[in-house]
Amino acid sequence: MNISNMIAEAAIQYPEARKGPFGEAPIGNIIKNEIPEAIRNKLLNYVVKGSIGNGRFASIPWIAIMDREITSSTTEGFYIVFLFSSDGKRVYLTLNQGITYFNKNKYKQSKVKDISNKIYERFPSSTAARMEIDLNSDTPLGKGYESTTVSAFEYDTSNMPTEEKLLSDLDSLLSDYAKVKQFFVDNDKNLEKFYSKIMRNDTSNKYKEFKYLLKRFVEQGNINIQDKDKRKTTLGIAGFDHNHFQHSNGYDHITIDGVEYHIHLFNNGSYGPFSGNGSKMLPYFCHGLANEYWANIRATFQNFEMKSLRIVEWNKNSGDKESGISYMIDTLDLFSDEEPNYNLKKLYKEFSLLEGEENSVIVNDKANELADKLEKSKNIILRGAPGTGKTYLARQIAASLIGEDEDKLNESEQYGFVQFHPSYDYSDFVEGLRPITGDEQEQVSFKLVDGIFKKFCKHAAKSDIVDVVDNFDTAWENLIHAINESTDDYIMDNSTVPATLNSHNSIKFRSPVATKENVYKLYRGEDTNLKYETYQNIVLDHLTEVFGLKPFEEGEAVSSEKKKYIFVIDEINRGEISKIFGELFFSIDPGYRGEEKYGIYTQCSNLHINSKEKFYIPDNVYIIGTMNDIDRSVDSFDFAMRRRFRFIEIKAEETTTMWQGQLDDTKIEEATNRLVTLNKQIADTDDLNSNYHIGPSYFLKLPELDYNYDVLWTDYLQPLLEEYLRGNYEEQEKLDAMKNAYDLIDQTNEENADEDRR
Repeated sequence: MNISNMIAEAAIQYPEARKGPFGEAPIGNIIKNEIPEAIRNKLLNYVVKGSIGNGRFASIPWIAIMDREITSSTTEGFYIVFLFSSDGKRVYLTLNQGITYFNKNKYKQSKVKDISNKIYERFPSSTAARMEIDLNSDTPLGKGYESTTVSAFEYDTSNMPTEEKLLSDLDSLLSDYAKVKQFFVDNDKNLEKFYSKIMRNDTSNKYKEFKYLLKRFVEQGNINIQDKDKRKTTLGIAGFDHNHFQHSNGYDHITIDGVEYHIHLFNNGSYGPFSGNGSKMLPYFCHGLANEYWANIRATFQNFEMKSLRIVEWNKNSGDKESGISYMIDTLDLFSDEEPNYNLKKLYKEFSLLEGEENSVIVNDKANELADKLEKSKNIILRGAPGTGKTYLARQIAASLIGEDEDKLNESEQYGFVQFHPSYDYSDFVEGLRPITGDEQEQVSFKLVDGIFKKFCKHAAKSDIVDVVDNFDTAWENLIHAINESTDDYIMDNSTVPATLNSHNSIKFRSPVATKENVYKLYRGEDTNLKYETYQNIVLDHLTEVFGLKPFEEGEAVSSEKKKYIFVIDEINRGEISKIFGELFFSIDPGYRGEEKYGIYTQCSNLHINSKEKFYIPDNVYIIGTMNDIDRSVDSFDFAMRRRFRFIEIKAEETTTMWQGQLDDTKIEEATNRLVTLNKQIADTDDLNSNYHIGPSYFLKLPELDYNYDVLWTDYLQPLLEEYLRGNYEEQEKLDAMKNAYDLIDQTNEENADEDRR
């Protein structure tokens, strides 16, 4: 039998074969051994592999042909592959790509398809078509193959071509494969370089063009709001000769790197905020997204001058959605002849993310849904069985709301995290006395210190403040350098004692020491908690007179849209809630957020310099708690606190997206089936329910276990389930039923088999 006929018969037989047992299935030998061997006899120096799944039938069987120099796996690099549709009606011979790179970068299928198109445009085939293949599968794996296909030949299994024609098509595709391989080799076999050049042939020009666009936008925006006689609704074509410039419908159209931007300087008599302060929609520029959404760059003014730019997503039905991303204009270096700086490139990339690069700021639909609920409710608690990914979801919600890459959340001041435990208390969370051994004091003393949540709220309260005057760091560094470099005694005015440096780079006057922290507090007009501040004032005066320290100015709030600050409390029910929050019960209520008049006196308010100082939670602070439903300590969560949180159940099947990029794509289908059937059995077990489900995070251990499901069961799942069942009637029988479900053994079939044996 020739190769063409073998492939057709295997494709037709596969849907029926899937209904039988996986082990020793004849179809496996055909696809994994017989057809690959026949292809190897026709080709030299290629790795040929076939697969029907691992331990369970895959929805899409395949036979891959790989150049051993660049890959030996269908999850990485580039290869040729026969893909069988799940209904057995079609076979596609395709030039394809591994999905691992795209999963790592969190690209969605629309972006992957765009990359596949770019590869085909770069290496067009004389015979293979760029087509949307249809594998008749709704599984992530099936959809993944469809999006990673670069080019293909389609065959109807009821009318397969001759072997000669099939091999001719294969030879043509091998020629295309060789071109892709050479380009990959030329780029040091580095996927990052390969895809970067495919998507952006010249990355330098786009940044320069974007810098010029921003410069002209800021210039004309300022002119329009400052001088009505010089107002214009266009930037003009100068400098945009190669950007397909046109002015129509009242705004400019300018294209940079294939993206068309619309520049709106004027509408309905408005050129910007009439007061010259704050932000209105105008002026702005934008580009289109999917589903009638638009990515906008908006301006914030102060005293009739643009001060900052921020990214906003807009839809005519839902209005604005702030990304939380903004830049002060003077940090973008728009008006120099220098190359585009880091901040400008970062702004461009973040703005482009909303174009559909679907990575750091784009999260799964469940996280977006929960982010919307958090925005409305201010406080939510994600509850569910262990391992359902509640903390994972909390991070994704935070990434969605603040517009940050999930991997960089810990570096963002807009994200806070704490894990409660039985010994955690008020002093850790709000404020309390802490022992200190500062430079100014030789003995141990106690100091009132803000807790993690209070610090977080203070940062959030200042998030909309701009134009702070504060050059303290520069002046301090210059002073430290001057003292360090001085060959003579360094004497400051009003002091007869030489200034030296200690090991902490604090300034020492024999026994008195002036730390940077305390001099800075004095500079800002804050309390230092020191009995005497003589030498701190000497240093401050010296910084002002000699090193150009400017008077500190707090700045002003110029935007009605504050950045969102997300605080995550993991395992919130493991702490003694009433003790940790104390009087914050009142403050966390959404109805009492954001206004100082609703502030409360803390337990340590009598220790503040200003005993009437109140603490309040800003309205841009959002709290996410996580808790396990079966944790017995949930009872400590009193009703007063329950009323202030919105409780949302997280089910195991809703968070299997955490497997993307962690498990091999070929393994996800089986892992899903095992998880679902096991959890169904758990819910059907007497004295248990869905609160005892197994979460998908347990299956993240599979790669380190070489996908040995028996080891996962024995070492991780069985001990947990035994604990659930401890003391139950027929404990072993119930555990056996769970093991059968986990092993995907149909109980009805087992009983029938037992009957047949009898």
